[in-house]
This record gives sequence, structure tokens and C-alpha cells, in this order.
Amino acid sequence: MATIIEVLGSPDAGKTVALQTISNRLTQKGIANEFIIETRGKNLFPKSERGTLSYNEKIGGITCKRIHEILKNTSAEIVLIDKGFVDYLYFTNYYLQSGKCTQEEADKAMHLYDYLGLMPDKIVILTCNPEVAAMRCEDAQETRTIKVQNSINSLMTFLVTGL
Repeated sequence: MATIIEVLGSPDAGKTVALQTISNRLTQKGIANEFIIETRGKNLFPKSERGTLSYNEKIGGITCKRIHEILKNTSAEIVLIDKGFVDYLYFTNYYLQSGKCTQEEADKAMHLYDYLGLMPDKIVILTCNPEVAAMRCEDAQETRTIKVQNSINSLMTFLVTGL
């Protein structure tokens, strides 16, 4: 059975670059691994769906199915995931806490993929100084700084209160 390692954290923290580097090094050492890059929905679903439980279920569903297929069909010793199952659970909880869905909807979403065994063995959180993250992207710096800090705070609250 493969070891599942999920990396999540603030926007522009370097999750994808770190995982790609780790995947390359594991390959060089002869360790079979799979790397699942973050599923981005900007081009997959209408902009109007972003920020909803439905959007999270669609994006999370794509990632969860990819993880499951890799676990079922490869001999990878390690599966590296850029924002996977825990991220899906986090956003489901976020939508519940922000009133964007009901408890019943959140409970259904939280247990949608339970049977697939996708909970990672290890979770790594990468964060970035909000001002540095703001410089790495196109958004207005002050707005991005606030978004990154809010993301970090929200993620830490979720992980501290338990999955």
C-alpha cells in the first residue's frame, strides 16, 4: 500500500514546485511515486460556480478519483498530492461555517469519498509570508496579502479543531 502525502497551504507558498522537486528526487533514488497536481477549475466550470459546495464537490471529485485510480492501478510506493482529500474536507467545512451550505449538505459531502480510503498518511502545510505571496501574483498586493493571511488562519483553525 502506498504512503499518501498531501501538501496544502496558502496560495503561492510553493506547494507545486516543492512536490515536483520531491517527486524528481524520489524517482532518481528509484522510489516509485506518483505526483497529483492541484486540480484547477478555472477552465473546467463556470466562474459563477466558484466558491460553492457544488464547485468543491466537482473539483474535489476529480482529485479524489485520480488518487483512487493511482492507489488501485499503480505500484507507487509514495503518492504526492498537491491539495487533495484534506483540502476537499477543509473547503466543505469552510462552506458550512460561512453559511454557504447546510449541515446536511456538508455531512453528505464530507462522507462522499470515505469508502475510497483517501485520508493521507502525512499532511504537510506550506505557508508563505502574505506580502511575498502578494508579490508572486497579479492581484493587488494589499488584497492578496489579506486573502493569504485569511487562508492561513482559516486552514490552521480547521486543522487544530480536527478533521
